[in-house]
Amino acid sequence: MKPGDKAKCPHCAEETILKEKVEMDGWQATARSLVCAICGRKIADLDKELEQQKDQEATTTKAGSLAALLGEDPEQPKPKLKAEAGERHFCRDCIHYLVHPFLSRCEKKKKAVNPMDDCRDFKKVERKTEKDNSDSEK
Repeated sequence: MKPGDKAKCPHCAEETILKEKVEMDGWQATARSLVCAICGRKIADLDKELEQQKDQEATTTKAGSLAALLGEDPEQPKPKLKAEAGERHFCRDCIHYLVHPFLSRCEKKKKAVNPMDDCRDFKKVERKTEKDNSDSEK
């Protein structure tokens, strides 16, 4: 049970909504309980309920509950998708790709493109690494 749930009060025998009541000792919260919204009498200790819920949540993870919902094994290895270097033909890696602050263009086709687009006219850019730059300076 939690605050806001509907329940039948054992004291007034009415269908009610549970409210959370915090008992205070000065500025310290000493206890939390669920009370009837109609008669205001105590129905259950919220502290014990929360401890039980935390124990249940510790045993079941979010991934485990999702896997149970979908009917899958949560420990099943995930497939790895790897593309060969020759298969990656993204515009961002092409020599015809022009980066501009307001627009990314393909200079071969003279049109706006997205960095992750691909095309048949792809030619890979040869990018120098820091190691290549340091070798050329020597």
